[in-house]
Amino acid sequence: MTGQGAGLTAAIATVSIAGFGLSMTHPLIALLLERAGASGLEIGLNAAAPAAAMLAGGLVMPRALRAVGAAPLLLGACVTLAATLLLFKPLSGFGWWTALRGLHGLAATAVFFASELWIVAVAPPERRGWLIGVYALCLSLGFLAGPLTLSLVGVEGWAPFLAAAGASLAAGAPVLWAWRAAPASLSAGPAKPPPVLLRMRTDPSLMLAVALFGMIEFGGFALMPVWALGSGMDQDAALRVSAMLALGNVALQLPLGWAADRFDRRALLVGAAAISAAAAALMGLSVGRVWAVMMWAALLGGVAVALYTVSLAELGARYQGDALAGATGAVMMAYGFGALIAPPLMGRAMDAAGPDGLLWTLGGAAGGYALFAAWRARARGAP
Repeated sequence: MTGQGAGLTAAIATVSIAGFGLSMTHPLIALLLERAGASGLEIGLNAAAPAAAMLAGGLVMPRALRAVGAAPLLLGACVTLAATLLLFKPLSGFGWWTALRGLHGLAATAVFFASELWIVAVAPPERRGWLIGVYALCLSLGFLAGPLTLSLVGVEGWAPFLAAAGASLAAGAPVLWAWRAAPASLSAGPAKPPPVLLRMRTDPSLMLAVALFGMIEFGGFALMPVWALGSGMDQDAALRVSAMLALGNVALQLPLGWAADRFDRRALLVGAAAISAAAAALMGLSVGRVWAVMMWAALLGGVAVALYTVSLAELGARYQGDALAGATGAVMMAYGFGALIAPPLMGRAMDAAGPDGLLWTLGGAAGGYALFAAWRARARGAP
């Protein structure tokens, strides 16, 4: 295997295995807090802690990459993920758990930043969308396996935390295998990445698409089990609904990556947002029929991730070197912003309007973005 091939394989494997541990953490913490009597707002605030860390991490990750290189950054992040998970049991309580989720989220930001930058930077332009689809497929498999594993090991005791921590630590193994293939930096020049907020002016549709995906993923994965329980489902069914979000990702990633290399990416973004809004509405209308809820959850999970992967493919086509590092940092911040506001906003909506407040908020955000992106594409012809 060539150095480029080994590097791509290692980056995809690392983020996928780490994603397995992360996908266990989201529903696990939400369910344990719900059992402890936490309100929807408290659960949402706890889920927002890693998003706040990601928002801050987007500013510092380009500098961290230049300081230590991709491989040390990835390996250190995997060790930190495992260590924080092992502290949840001895340090119980809402305050401790919120602080630990923030630290866990900062380490996760490093994993995603370094892995995605590595993949986008070295992927051949004519296959970039497809390779990002492969990355998203493998990551989705990890996110699918997490809730399913949690349904097997349960949420009691040390078992779920040990399983998630073990996966996080194992994610460092591919990095060690391909250590020499990892880029030390993206360029030899001293130039700093462009200001992150500049991307909101130059690429607003892409940044807002990523922010919307952050809302859907963090709102969906953190609060979907709570919505399902509040809608009358049992715990196993609630976890299966979360798993179906990931299953949708698995089914659609390669077709979406193929489409991103061949069709207008602006149209793909508009379509993904519109279908996400429709799927959220249909989930609410299907309460009482678990199979229908799971079907619409799979559709939502499948099309929503295109908001992220299509945006990554487009940024990879536009930027190189340090500019790409700055753009990737902007992606982390945009995702973090969406993930930060979604859990407390959706949690408050659920407190005020019942479980379906989650879906109304999610669907409204997706529909609003679809209208904005369609208007911008029509008025300016640019993403």
